[in-house]
Amino acid sequence: MNPIKEIVGHQVKRTFGVVTTLAIVGSVGFILWSIYAGVIKPVVNPETTTDQHAEQINNPTYSPQPHPLGCSNMRVYEMYRKKQ
Repeated sequence: MNPIKEIVGHQVKRTFGVVTTLAIVGSVGFILWSIYAGVIKPVVNPETTTDQHAEQINNPTYSPQPHPLGCSNMRVYEMYRKKQ
């Protein structure tokens, strides 16, 4: 057999083996990721909610105080201070 044909044949077999190995590793990785994202992550890191359950919730309000030269200073006033 021609040595060039042997070299090209070996390269084709080698390339096919590498592509097959990458496909198998990728498939196994995708299956493991699917199990993690679908089963494990929702239990370990659940979705955050916007519900607030507390006896008292203080939300600060921001009031800009303009200054010369176009600058402004944001001061936080607590809700309990406004009630006093």
